[in-house]
Amino acid sequence: MSRSRLQLLETIQSFRKARQSLPPISTLGFIPTMGGLHKGHLHLIQNARSQCDQIVVSIFVNPLQFGPNEDFHRYPRSLEADLTLLEAEDVDFVFAPSTTEMISASNSFAFQLAHFQSLPEAQMRPGHFEGVASILIKLFNVVQPTHAFFGQKDAAQCVLVRQLIDNFHFNITPQFLPISREPNGLARSTRNRYLTETERRKASVLFRGLTCAENAFKATHSIASETLEMILRKEFATESLLTEIEYISIANRNTMTPIERVDADGAIISIAVQFANCRLIDAIFLE
Repeated sequence: MSRSRLQLLETIQSFRKARQSLPPISTLGFIPTMGGLHKGHLHLIQNARSQCDQIVVSIFVNPLQFGPNEDFHRYPRSLEADLTLLEAEDVDFVFAPSTTEMISASNSFAFQLAHFQSLPEAQMRPGHFEGVASILIKLFNVVQPTHAFFGQKDAAQCVLVRQLIDNFHFNITPQFLPISREPNGLARSTRNRYLTETERRKASVLFRGLTCAENAFKATHSIASETLEMILRKEFATESLLTEIEYISIANRNTMTPIERVDADGAIISIAVQFANCRLIDAIFLE
């Protein structure tokens, strides 16, 4: 397929060669993805385009961040459709390496993220954040962006990105953009493809519950986390397709440390549920 501007690069060597050809003063915006692109990804790209001279999107379904009983093999892969979308957004580079290109056979180097092991998402998905960190560091090293763009839906991952950039002294400016949502409030996600149209419509209960909690906080500006959790559970109980609440986390926005009360400092509510035939996550910032 002929592409007039977009360069598809599938090896580290070819990407580095392309990266070296850019003017030293140019800014490079980076959006890491696992493919299966949707309007949320395009929103990140459009923000990057407004700020940066060149744009690179990576497409890599990272096996290290999936557990043994998760949906790695089922996860949507649609490279040609993704490339068509990216070309329409005037993306300059797509870095789409193979698994063997990114992960050595021995894979002997691993992280231990002590702080993250206590987070609800880490307890539900052991090894997830270590897998994310391993590949993000490799991507940052290869791409060498000046800016990187992320959505806020996975709140703990945003905290992880900040810590990786700070601790490894990457010269990268991270930007975390508000969650992109469907008209009914459902957070956009590649995994939404697992849902039927009826299920998507009913999945609005997640955002409805989060909004109820937000409204309760705004009415008082000081509320017990336990009360917020009760509000969420009550709303979630109205939808039979929501079969399991994996966790409701009410935490400090910068550290993800659980808090017992939300006051003027605000908080972030993060949730993970089993809905119909897939796992959905969402979040809302209280401020």
